[in-house]
Amino acid sequence: MELIKELLFPLQMPPRTKQSANRTKKTNNTPPLQAQQPISASYPCPREQEDEPINLDDPMLLDFNYEGWDKETASRYNALLKVEILPTCFCHAETLVELGIDENVFETLQAMGISPLCYATHELYPDLVCQVLATATISYEDRSAPSYANCSFSFMADGEYCSLSLDKLNEICEIANEPRGVAVAKKFAPSNTFWELITTGNFTPGKAYQSQIRNPALRVIAKIISNLLFAKDQTSKVTNGELQTLYAGIEDEIRASGSGIPITKVKTNPGFHFITMLCERRLCLMHGTNKNDRSGSLLTPLFKHFGIDLSKYKVNTEIQYLDIRYLMACHIMRDEDTYSFSDKEGTQLFVKLPHPEITRLASLTTYASSHHPSSYALILMTRLTDAEWLTRSGRTTASCGGSSISSPAAALAEVTSDSHQQTRLHDRTVQERRLWEQALQLRKFIARVIDVCLIRPRAANPTEPARTILYPFPFAPIIAVRGSAITIQSRFRCLHAPSNRPVEQRKQTTPRHREHNNQSPREQEDEPINLDYPMLLDFNCEGWDKETASRYNALLKVEILPTRFCHAETLVELTIDEDVFETLQEMGIAPLCYATHEIYPDLVRQVLATATISYEDCSAPSYANCSFSFMADGEYCSMSLNKLNEIYEIANEPRGVAVAKKFAPSNTLWELIATGNFTPGKAYQSQIRKPALRVIAKIISNLLFAKDQTSKVTNGELQTLYAGIEDEIRASRSGIPITKVKTNPCFQFITMLCQRRLCLMHGTNKKDRSGSLLTPLFKHFGIDLSKYKVNTEIQYLDIRYLMACHIMRDEDTYSFSDKEGTQLFVKLPHPEITRLSEFDNIRFLPPPELPCTDPRATAPDADMEDVEDITQALTHHTTSESWRM
Repeated sequence: MELIKELLFPLQMPPRTKQSANRTKKTNNTPPLQAQQPISASYPCPREQEDEPINLDDPMLLDFNYEGWDKETASRYNALLKVEILPTCFCHAETLVELGIDENVFETLQAMGISPLCYATHELYPDLVCQVLATATISYEDRSAPSYANCSFSFMADGEYCSLSLDKLNEICEIANEPRGVAVAKKFAPSNTFWELITTGNFTPGKAYQSQIRNPALRVIAKIISNLLFAKDQTSKVTNGELQTLYAGIEDEIRASGSGIPITKVKTNPGFHFITMLCERRLCLMHGTNKNDRSGSLLTPLFKHFGIDLSKYKVNTEIQYLDIRYLMACHIMRDEDTYSFSDKEGTQLFVKLPHPEITRLASLTTYASSHHPSSYALILMTRLTDAEWLTRSGRTTASCGGSSISSPAAALAEVTSDSHQQTRLHDRTVQERRLWEQALQLRKFIARVIDVCLIRPRAANPTEPARTILYPFPFAPIIAVRGSAITIQSRFRCLHAPSNRPVEQRKQTTPRHREHNNQSPREQEDEPINLDYPMLLDFNCEGWDKETASRYNALLKVEILPTRFCHAETLVELTIDEDVFETLQEMGIAPLCYATHEIYPDLVRQVLATATISYEDCSAPSYANCSFSFMADGEYCSMSLNKLNEIYEIANEPRGVAVAKKFAPSNTLWELIATGNFTPGKAYQSQIRKPALRVIAKIISNLLFAKDQTSKVTNGELQTLYAGIEDEIRASRSGIPITKVKTNPCFQFITMLCQRRLCLMHGTNKKDRSGSLLTPLFKHFGIDLSKYKVNTEIQYLDIRYLMACHIMRDEDTYSFSDKEGTQLFVKLPHPEITRLSEFDNIRFLPPPELPCTDPRATAPDADMEDVEDITQALTHHTTSESWRM
């Protein structure tokens, strides 16, 4: 009953005299009997401070007050104090320009009559917004005949009763005053056919989603109006009002098209949608689970119009936009320039933007005169689904994932099938049929060429899907056809399908196959890829494209050096070998740290340029659906995280695929092994006192996090370190919180590989030492390593390296700082104070008589951080690298 009263309240008020924009202070007409003193109409305003609940038991608060605060509106205000009032997200012109849809969006919003509302930004006054939402009311002079002319909107703000006509509100907000309806039609004739045009199936309010809309401009417009007119920041369900508003924006195109969609004038005024949202918004916020509101910035012009003293209220000056990050968060954009949508069968597809030929809304008119009504709805989809613009593959960006197509062979058969194409040609005009016939000829030609040229790409195991092989690396026989004026031809790309040959027969090629394989566009490794080469795709989900090729070219400037592995002999000499091995074993990474490998620099660059983490379900990333993929020697290589752990002999527990930002033991653990609280990026390995722990920290930072030079400790490193000594901490009952580390160590490894290229491409350090760890993957996928240069030198975290890092002062003297920062030295081996099995040794505060003097007989170094570049310090100790072809 309370909800029913709430809904009916705005329409049960007696009619008011027409006011254009009236600001009044009135006395209460029905004071309570217990009130013994004059009561201000503005009570409880002004208050001592905002965001303070109103006392509902205050005798000065009326039970009912038509033009001021009463117990009911005060109760709503108190409830709304629990709501987080956030800035409204406005249109971002720069983003729309970058996507090539700026003109379409603006013109459509202009046709709807709301473009100034969507683009003009305003600051936010949260407390005043709560006051408006608690008291907003729509009223009519004649309730029996509500109309645009006698409709008014009123609210309380800063103790003032503010009322204005709908016409005046439209003037202030620069909303069109046509159409003039004040109700939303429940039955709208074009709904089903219009929805079928832009999406699939019939329209059912509340069950239709914006994500079903295929055209990028229309989908962004739908998101804009749902945010600004209907205050729907999270949900994308489409209501009657939203669909009718969207229809109003492209009514002229529909009318001119002759498409068979019913032509009906939308009667609801957009300003009425806006005030209806404000009146109904409080119900969602008070009784729903979503306690965030983003409608408030739109009210600021009203506060200024009524002369509210805004200086008394807190202001949020941040302006937020429907920018590229927002569109990516809404799954409209896959990345900064890749649009994500579903076709009529529900298959997820991707297309690069800007692409005006397929996004401009004006092109509907061009096609309308030459298409049968039944094919009009297919125009956008037909153009978008051509192979030149799309990849029907799994999601392959670093943040999200997906599955590959179920049957590549079926996809090839689909585009080369005469019966399929003849069906598509049915009912088309001669001109349109000619375009499709030309495209069909191109597809048949490509199918004939690739019939014997494709080999089955490498997969991690027989149960994982095979992938396509692409330019510019060997074994990538691609045919690209470039047309001139015809759009369907000009961007047509070759569609591939793997052969059905088993994995063991991949290299048994026919003479013709070998001939094509030997015609590699890259004559030698370490050679930049020609970004203007016509066979290099603009976007390729499972192969090389211009972006990944550009990364590879940038990585040619990087020096690829051998990875440094654990040196067992050094650890034995220092008597920390058992502690180091057992701790790394507890972390689940001991084989990764000890097993050595040669390095193939050019293949390493290929991996770093293309490494990707993906998930079958990006909305629920998990260990089970996580996969890692990369290009190597022209092959798309992909495997599950579980398979990767198997190859490296890394533990498959824990199974988390994210690093906890807040980790309960962080501060107490750091206080135990170092000094002070732990701050990621400001804590240093040199602060760790325990020799074994400090060497372990250096090992994991080198091998799991590819940090050869810096010694700053991150969240991931500290949590990995904690996982190695968790049993000792648990047994000690030292007061350190016991928390299971959830991040899988191999996930840390592949995350490093995906992020490493950014540091190398944009940072000052142009040296990388992660590459030797990739050799087991090349061997697992059967890459022909004989074609690539190899560096067989094996480098270690040996005594010379530990000295260069200032961990060891000389061959047997350990250097560290106590809790006061004083540099001390102790001779190793010294198992009584270094073994981790003794919890007090983890703290490592040796008695005063144990430290020795500086063996170099010089003043202790004040700076205990790792040296900026240890490579030069090691140059005279390392032998020249041996290279072979």
